Amino acid sequence: MNTISFNNKIFPVREIQQPEFGLVLISVNSLNELLMNEDGSYFSVEAETVDEMIFYYVNDSEINIPDNDLINLLLLEVL
Repeated sequence: MNTISFNNKIFPVREIQQPEFGLVLISVNSLNELLMNEDGSYFSVEAETVDEMIFYYVNDSEINIPDNDLINLLLLEVL
């Protein structure tokens, strides 16, 4: 599993080959929560850049589920 660093913290990132969208990056909600201010704007330009790389955020506990389960989760949530 790969990682991404933001705000001096390391977060897991997974590349998933998703049938509908191709190769996408998935990360965790704890990262997503740090990217935005309370008013919904980005915390910084770096935060916006990170967010644009990530296709979807899952619960922190879901990032390690098997690929097929993660793909099915994405299909349920995104489509």
